[in-house]
This record gives sequence, C-alpha cells and structure tokens, in this order.
Amino acid sequence: MIKDDEAIDFSDVDDIIEMINADRIAFEASMDTVIAGIKTTMSSLQIFDPAPDTPLTLAEAVCLPELGGVLYRWTQSEPSTTITVKTLRLAIERGELATTRLNTKNIHITRRQIQEWIASCQDIRKNPISSNVQLATTRRASSLMRQSGSSTTERSERARDAALMILKELK
Repeated sequence: MIKDDEAIDFSDVDDIIEMINADRIAFEASMDTVIAGIKTTMSSLQIFDPAPDTPLTLAEAVCLPELGGVLYRWTQSEPSTTITVKTLRLAIERGELATTRLNTKNIHITRRQIQEWIASCQDIRKNPISSNVQLATTRRASSLMRQSGSSTTERSERARDAALMILKELK
C-alpha cells in the first residue's frame, strides 16, 4: 500500500499499459482458437445418425444428410435447402412417400422410407417416355388479333404508352 507521503513514479505507466494490452490480445487470440476447437469437437459429437427404422418427424427428416441437411442430437439442426416439410407432405399426399403413424395426430417417417422415396424418384427419371408416344400439347386459340413476336416488346410498348398518357395529363 502506498502512503500519502510517498512519491509515485508514473513514467513507466504507458509501458505497463502497452504490455497489458499485448497480453490481452494474445490471450483473446488463443481463447478464440480453443473455443473453435471445442465447437468443432462438440458439433461432431452431436450429429445424430438415426437407424433406418427410427421414426422421425417431418421437420427432423428434412435435416437428414440424404436430403442435404445435418441432423444434430441436442441443438437445432440444419434443414435441406432443396427439400422442405411441404415437399414431404405433398409426396405423402400423392402416395409417393410412405409414413409411419405412431398416433392419430402426428406423421412420422423413417430414414428407410426416405431412401426408398429417393430411389423411386431416381427410377422415374431413368425411364424416359417412349418416343412413340405423342406428348400432350396445348392448342393455340384462334384470334383475330395479330400475334406479336415478343411479349417483352409488347410490355415495353405498353409501358411507354402509359408514360406518354401520364405526361399528356400533366401538361
């Protein structure tokens, strides 16, 4: 403890503050490295890899790696960017995706059902329509008006005409 009658030398204070700041910056950098390592370790331990017949909610199913997501055990999972819960519901309604009902309220599906659905979608793409079958086409309605060559030209002409009408009204 410093007594009132003792003189304090402040000449080294700036050097001491500079050393403390350098130590703080080095400590923060090393802690950032430690925290990143802990997060990496924890995330790899938390990835949930369910068995093929484990019932999953639709929200969990869209996080399966087969659909492009990441399913975590204890934290919020990362859903697929291409397959949504709505996509799965539509596939169920069309009868393309089988479900497992644990109760009357909730729909569950298994990893095996997802894999079978993916395989059936790939089979459909592999079997193209026969070249002998004529594809359904829509008929053009007969019209007295001349068809324009480009709809973008027609839209820009309409926009120009609207702008001219507004200018005339302002004059």
